[in-house]
Amino acid sequence: MKLEWSDAVSVGHDKIDHQHRELFRVFNAFTERCAKGDARSTLIKLHDSLQKYVKIHFRNEEALMQQSKYPGYSQHKRDHQNFQLRLNEIREEIDAEGPTLMSLVLTNKVLADWLIQHVQDKDQRFGAFLKTKA
Repeated sequence: MKLEWSDAVSVGHDKIDHQHRELFRVFNAFTERCAKGDARSTLIKLHDSLQKYVKIHFRNEEALMQQSKYPGYSQHKRDHQNFQLRLNEIREEIDAEGPTLMSLVLTNKVLADWLIQHVQDKDQRFGAFLKTKA
């Protein structure tokens, strides 16, 4: 499954949109490797890059929320924390059992759901709020 970037998922803030595009790129590169039969060896690399990138992105997004006094900041931050916890749980399974088909499917589902649901819903609301502040 390939996820296409479009204006429908744009938040309207250059830095956030750039970071979201990068997350889409990482996901799509991973699914391409899966299609070529290289999923298991790529899974650990994906988790490593996701963990680093998500920390940076969430820190930037949350700082912007605080600066703009976004009223949905607390819930949004909890959503970020829950996503990170879910990634950590899957990574712990990978570290304990190695990259399995189940950890591959879970990673794919969690990441795709996040990119589709969170970005199109929660981040869109934040983008709309930012537009009112401009």
